[in-house]
Amino acid sequence: MSRRFSTVLLAALLLIGTHAGGAGESEHVKRPPRQVFDPAGLLDPQAMSEIADPLVRIFEDEGIDVTVVVLTEISGTPPGQVAGRFASEWCESPLHAVVLHVPGHAESPWIVPGGRMLETIRPEVVRDAVAAARRNAC
Repeated sequence: MSRRFSTVLLAALLLIGTHAGGAGESEHVKRPPRQVFDPAGLLDPQAMSEIADPLVRIFEDEGIDVTVVVLTEISGTPPGQVAGRFASEWCESPLHAVVLHVPGHAESPWIVPGGRMLETIRPEVVRDAVAAARRNAC
């Protein structure tokens, strides 16, 4: 797991945590039993556990649903649209986000928050926080 991806994932969790009080056709894919969807098997078992275990605990303990989706490509579909499909099909909590990662894509990963978070936080604040997290990850 790259340092950049780890940093952005952590930023997504922090962003959600502070506000707690083609490819991507999720309609045809069952939600994985853990918080990580990696259909091509790009993550080794250790990386999968390092990502999934804390996300499962956060979901169970706090009700915050963060799902990481790792795809080999998104076929030119806007990342927000791909992540949004997964969120609408899979996210079970009013506070949720999808972290979409396409290894090798210059703009990856994308953090797409949703649910009550978007109703509570102004969109520009979310956008700026995600942009800052991506800058710090480089």
